[in-house]
Amino acid sequence: MWISNKKFIVENMFCSAALWRLWKLRNCLCFQGTKWKSGQVLLLKVTAMIQSWSLLCPKEKQGGVLCSAGQAERHLVKTPPDYLLNQVSNKWERLLFQ
Repeated sequence: MWISNKKFIVENMFCSAALWRLWKLRNCLCFQGTKWKSGQVLLLKVTAMIQSWSLLCPKEKQGGVLCSAGQAERHLVKTPPDYLLNQVSNKWERLLFQ
């Protein structure tokens, strides 16, 4: 199913966690009446999920997963809240990030 699962296990975990968190966000928005907060909140939840999923990795890959998730989280915490909003120019796309 995944491209070279043994070689790209860290990348595959990031993709899986991102897709799973998007699905959970969609369910919260559609069925529980949750309000959209920001893209940063979503990405922080993705990194938290990756950190919890690191136990599912082979021992030799766990350090790489935790290191990558930690780097992503530190970058997101330092990023200004409106950074993603300023990266899009189309007014309809800007509505997604508000």
